Amino acid sequence: MSLSRFTGIEKDVSDSIANILFNIPQNFNPNKLVKNDYEKRLKNLNNNLLDWATAEALAYGSLIKENNRVRLSGQDVKRGTFSHRHACIWDQITGKELCLYRQLNPIDKD
Repeated sequence: MSLSRFTGIEKDVSDSIANILFNIPQNFNPNKLVKNDYEKRLKNLNNNLLDWATAEALAYGSLIKENNRVRLSGQDVKRGTFSHRHACIWDQITGKELCLYRQLNPIDKD
């Protein structure tokens, strides 16, 4: 069964968004739990499984991709207290921040 039936987003669009949001660059060293979580999301999507965290990320991503502004606010957006809401992640070796949502819309890549 296609995810587009439930989300209103075509499969190729949701796949494109997921590939950007959940594929961490090879040279980036995130927290092990975050990395595992992102890998699990991609695996689940490949099996047409959709959990709350993935659905939320795809919803935000689809809005951004359509040139809508999305404001995620509060300390939990970067800290990830809700474990699934990692708008930005950090490299545990270099301390560098990575915000994958910014890759969805060239206007916001600054």
